[in-house]
Amino acid sequence: MRKKFSFKLVVSLLLTFAMLAGQVVVFAPTAAEAAAPTLKVNGTEVGTTMYKGRTLANAIALKSALVATANADVSTGVDFDVKYSDKELRITLGTRQGFLTTGIGQPVPVQKTVFLQGFLITRKGQLYVPIYDIMRYLGGTIAKDSDTGVLEATLANVTRAIPYSYTANSKDVVDGATNNVSLIGRGATFPRPLYWNTDGDANSWLRKYNEISEDLNSADGAVGYDYKGRLGEDVAALVYEGATFGGPTGSGSGIDAVRMPTPGGIGDGTYERYADFAGTDAIAEVPVADRNDYALLPTVMGGVAIAYKVPGISDGQLRLTADLIPDIFLGKITKWNDPRLKAVNPGLNLPDAVIEVVYRKDGSGTTEIFTTYLTNVSKVWRTEAAKSDEDITVNFKDKVAGKLDPAHAWGEQGNDGVRNKINATDNSIGYVVTSDAASMALTKARIRNYRGNYVLPNTATITSAGLTAKSLTDHPVNGTNPAAYPITGFTFLMIEKDPTVAKPVATTVGKKADDTKVQFARPAITGTALTERNKRIAILKDFIRWAVVNGYGDAEAIDELYAPLTPNVKMQVNNLLNTF
Repeated sequence: MRKKFSFKLVVSLLLTFAMLAGQVVVFAPTAAEAAAPTLKVNGTEVGTTMYKGRTLANAIALKSALVATANADVSTGVDFDVKYSDKELRITLGTRQGFLTTGIGQPVPVQKTVFLQGFLITRKGQLYVPIYDIMRYLGGTIAKDSDTGVLEATLANVTRAIPYSYTANSKDVVDGATNNVSLIGRGATFPRPLYWNTDGDANSWLRKYNEISEDLNSADGAVGYDYKGRLGEDVAALVYEGATFGGPTGSGSGIDAVRMPTPGGIGDGTYERYADFAGTDAIAEVPVADRNDYALLPTVMGGVAIAYKVPGISDGQLRLTADLIPDIFLGKITKWNDPRLKAVNPGLNLPDAVIEVVYRKDGSGTTEIFTTYLTNVSKVWRTEAAKSDEDITVNFKDKVAGKLDPAHAWGEQGNDGVRNKINATDNSIGYVVTSDAASMALTKARIRNYRGNYVLPNTATITSAGLTAKSLTDHPVNGTNPAAYPITGFTFLMIEKDPTVAKPVATTVGKKADDTKVQFARPAITGTALTERNKRIAILKDFIRWAVVNGYGDAEAIDELYAPLTPNVKMQVNNLLNTF
């Protein structure tokens, strides 16, 4: 006869074994919120709450305590960022990943993703953060007073490390490179303000790197992005066997420039490619056959703002949803006072005026990010404006613009063209990279995200979108983080991995003036040209490690309203750099 199972017997045996081991096991329900313990940080009382059995500290009170008693630099928002000693810990709403940087003050700080035992949450309008994780990763202690039951956290008052600062000619000489090497890129307008600010901003990445590197030729025209050519010559278009096509900017131009040989070849001393690297946001337009031959490295994240100019409606007042946006750009909603727009904007004085729709008519990674979002969230868009396999504009000028009233639809060249048209046109709406929207002080809509929150594009909300990115080569649109800005994308650098291997005949992404494409050969690079090319690629890889991986370009990225890559993505970028 089988004996009856006894739950009480099992519990009794577990308790016995625990006591024999010198421990006590208590089976009890999770502590209620009302039982949250008292917490003191360096002697200052900080409010607490409980969440899933974890003690969390009030972020604002904790910030005050750490700033006053530990010489920490703390910022709060959708994340809780602490700079202390030579460390930085960032915890972001909606995830159990933290990002820890150590070795601040050194040329190569170490960044890693860390696992959090607690959460960062909002409760009753207050932000709460996992105090045990913060103490653990910053090197503090936390213990319960046996007499009072008060939690006492201690973090020593220390001098914060000053971030390492490269100065002129302090950069180490890159292995395999020599002085006076040129470095030229071209392509996407989306990251141009960051890579090479044409207004002369010394803090754009290539300008700053040019000032500190011992390896680069400091002469104007030897280093640049988009509008500079070899030996200082302008590159207004790509030319191959007498065929001229494509402009100096745009993701399609970049993809072509990094793949195409210059017309004269290498025999007469000209360089063997139009560009050493391409900037592109439109990774879908990189031919599938080329994706193993070219490295695609994300550098920063950026948002595509829905900008508008409606008299009487200021920045952030207009709210839009995933069903309203595609219907505006498909001509289904044509008036600002449409009932559906009014329903999500109660109290807003929307005018009885026709919506003037502005879009990109050129090959554009900005368009790809925007339409990737629309494809992700809208069945109507997927049905009526499916992405073309051949046109980086997602066939806007043919498939989409044809659905709009031509008297109230405007196709413009580049982000500059779109932002200028919006700025000059009442009752207009369009999409533009966030930094360009800010430069013209354009008003931007709040977009309802995956979690139902209406958010504006900024560094914090764009970073939040990246935290839930599923792939380095898929734009992190419609991210699941509660604070995520939904129209967020990566921008990439594209670099040829092994130029000693000839590649098959390819077809351009861009088109000639007659709307046809061009086939071009891709011979292997040899001899002196290969030696010079290797010097340039060695410097280019060092530049990416400096600006992206080690984070010395993060401040400029934030200043230009991009979001730096999160540390886990940076580590993957570094791994990719080691493959070629």
